[in-house]
Amino acid sequence: MVHRVTNFCGNTASQVDEVVPTDFTNPNSTFNISPKAACPGDSIRLTIHPATFAGNGHYFVMGNGDFVLSSKDTAWYIYPSSGDFNIELVDTNACGFSYDEDSIFISPLPATSFSFTPTNPGTGDTVWFNLDSSGSLFVYWEFDTRRNSKDLEPFFIFDEQGEYSIRLGFSGIGCEGSSEELITVGPPEGLFENQRSWAIYPNPAEGTLNILVENGQVKNFVLNDLLGRSFSVNSTSESTRTIIDLNSVPNGTYLLQFELEDVRLVEKVVVLR
Repeated sequence: MVHRVTNFCGNTASQVDEVVPTDFTNPNSTFNISPKAACPGDSIRLTIHPATFAGNGHYFVMGNGDFVLSSKDTAWYIYPSSGDFNIELVDTNACGFSYDEDSIFISPLPATSFSFTPTNPGTGDTVWFNLDSSGSLFVYWEFDTRRNSKDLEPFFIFDEQGEYSIRLGFSGIGCEGSSEELITVGPPEGLFENQRSWAIYPNPAEGTLNILVENGQVKNFVLNDLLGRSFSVNSTSESTRTIIDLNSVPNGTYLLQFELEDVRLVEKVVVLR
């Protein structure tokens, strides 16, 4: 470019400057959200669409009071809570700015805790587990290493004293998590009370039945249902405890007869799996 100046006396002066044209223009950026539905704590990816003319400063307003400023074409964000959020993009360069918006749904987390009754169970007690909050579509219980259950509110019978880890896995609309508690199981309630020298647990029984005696030996088992039909069962002895295998016995109510110190005893036993 030549710049020439002439005064009233006819004198002329000029200056030559080089002008380099550019193709800069206002940005026209749009962006994508991935995933479009997520859970609290999930990473959300915000990507400038490659087919648009991007600026050099991407300002994302996240709809919850937060913002993300990035000079790169991909940014990340984690929503700490659930809700519907409108995300706005203001993209800028030296010539101006552009605007785009989209929305995302963050699902609420499902139930995260549980309770159980009785709260101080003894050996042989039936312990019932209850969800303390709603929202779960699927649950998966782990009773230490002994049994699993997909029931919403299951029960479990602990046949020995000790501490047991109970884990509840849960999932909702794409959201997953877990909750875990320790349960302390004490001795059988009422064991050897009122000069009773034996205890039977768990009752109801699932697969095995234990007979715990203070002194003596348990022998000569007979198992009958309420119609008088007999069922053959196997047993093993461990010190003061006798274990009866009921895995081949159908669900139902039975009368178990056995001898202890030459006394014939009868107990009602329920098999429930």
